[in-house]
Amino acid sequence: MDVDLRPVRRLRESAAARSALGPIMEAVCTSPAELSRLRVVCDWIQYKQNFRDAVVARPIADSDVEIAFDLRRCAGLGAADLSESVKQALAGAEAGPGVDLEPWRSGRDSSLWRFNALYWQALSHWEQATGREYEQSLPGGESDARNTEAARELILELFRIWDDLDARRALPEELYILELGVGNGNQARTWLDEFVQLDRRHGREYYHRLRYLMGDYSPHVLERARQAVAHHGTRVSALVVEATRPSVTLGFLSGKAFLVYISNVYDNLPTDELATIGGRTYLVQTQAYLTDDDAAAIAAQCGLDGQDLRPLIDRLLRIGPELLCESAPHHFAGPGDAVTFWRSIWTALRLRERYIPLEGLDSYQVSAGPAGQGLTGEILRPLLEAEGDVRMHVSNGAVASFTGTLPLLHPFGRVQCHDLFLTSSSQYRTGFYGPGKYDGSVVNWVNGPLLQLVASRRGFGVQFAPFRQRPGSNIVTLTAQARDLPWCCCRRPWWGPTPCRNGWSGSRPSTTSAGSASSTSPRSTRSRSRPRSRTRSWPASTSCPTVSCAATTTSTTSWPGSPASTSRSGPSPTTSTTTRPRSCGHCRRTRRLARNPGWGWAWPRTSGSPGR
Repeated sequence: MDVDLRPVRRLRESAAARSALGPIMEAVCTSPAELSRLRVVCDWIQYKQNFRDAVVARPIADSDVEIAFDLRRCAGLGAADLSESVKQALAGAEAGPGVDLEPWRSGRDSSLWRFNALYWQALSHWEQATGREYEQSLPGGESDARNTEAARELILELFRIWDDLDARRALPEELYILELGVGNGNQARTWLDEFVQLDRRHGREYYHRLRYLMGDYSPHVLERARQAVAHHGTRVSALVVEATRPSVTLGFLSGKAFLVYISNVYDNLPTDELATIGGRTYLVQTQAYLTDDDAAAIAAQCGLDGQDLRPLIDRLLRIGPELLCESAPHHFAGPGDAVTFWRSIWTALRLRERYIPLEGLDSYQVSAGPAGQGLTGEILRPLLEAEGDVRMHVSNGAVASFTGTLPLLHPFGRVQCHDLFLTSSSQYRTGFYGPGKYDGSVVNWVNGPLLQLVASRRGFGVQFAPFRQRPGSNIVTLTAQARDLPWCCCRRPWWGPTPCRNGWSGSRPSTTSAGSASSTSPRSTRSRSRPRSRTRSWPASTSCPTVSCAATTTSTTSWPGSPASTSRSGPSPTTSTTTRPRSCGHCRRTRRLARNPGWGWAWPRTSGSPGR
């Protein structure tokens, strides 16, 4: 029998958690289960509203069984009640009593997410029934991401980038900022008001070039946010955006956004869970259901027969509460009654779980995409194999949203996201990270290391940092931006629409399925690499670097930002001195250097150097 105790910190801090362990082991050992095929898991589920009972059993393939305990709730059960809960859980592991709302499915396809989508589509009816806005149901009554100091710091960093680009005549006429998950508009209003004040002091009038786009899945939320920033007029636009497919609505923004600001969105997107048990990988399947007692109470409340409950719930998820009361007036007199029915179902909703073996990680699809561009489970292999027996979120919706957002960035743009991120896969062994139940919606912590791997494949770096403006908060800040920002030899970004001093003008290369940049020819790709040197800084120079080949046994290479000369010994290709400009390749003056093998030896022999 394997025993997995996950809430390490709680076991040290809580006497109630420690006191529950003895009765749990007593109940397990006296149960009729075969202990050699039993796996015991102890969690501390911090969400008071969740989808699990205090004791649940999960079949592992067709042989073993995992029985899971919530120490927080088990601490309040007596020994007799705990023993009875264990017996009931083991007896109903595969198909227990209750009203099933769906067949067995992977987590991202569960009807939980249909309830979640309905919440955002019919949010106005839910808020009218509860008498409070949705942010008041969050821990603390507001989002951690609304902060003036954080907005000021971000705006000043943008000013620094824009000033630098403007000095090189590479700043676009329109400066795009995108916010996804606008909430009630407080973040947008705080950010824009602070932008106006700082821009006046800065004196560059960036505000008149600013285009602030607000995107959200809920029309009700967007309308509220639009009213909050109405005093900024035409500088703000609102768009209905499907978070998992941002490029469908925002494709016009490709390569233009200097900032994509995301707050508390990824933790509310569909996700699967994978587990490694005994060296084998499993997919966690779920099944939503209502207990018999809850189903009988809800049916009696609405005057329904037991067999009519499931079809009515399915109709609610398809058409919403407003149309439901019109299609079933004998059950619901108005939208308020339909919302009451909806809230009762949500409160009583539970999940069964089971483990289904995967044939291989390459057979599992993390996210879909064009041919050859989807992600398979192979990207999870280093995370799963590094932790032994572990269960973790795949964060499918967050991965799809993140990969769809990266192409929107300007080469100097960044994604900044405040959310519930795990920053190490080892954290999954020490706590419970969802799913939890908010007031009408679902919350799951996000697999941060997976997002790092995905971004790395596409040439982006991801960093995590605590949310500094509120110490002790669970919110973590993710920042993603391009790892390398190539420059032309004349100190202009090679991608810009503004021609460089040597006359070249072009666009940023496209991104391949592996996430790397590709240009029109292999030679231009190689030529972006600059020679290795101890000094990485680039002085403001108006001339292209040059290479000299003389009729001696020593050749000299000159390059801005490196030592005055680098000597290399070797045979001289000619008896005369020839000076050739060595540029980034897009100034079109490196072609002769690349074609002439006699000059190639004078350059550092590194992979990707021009002339090699």
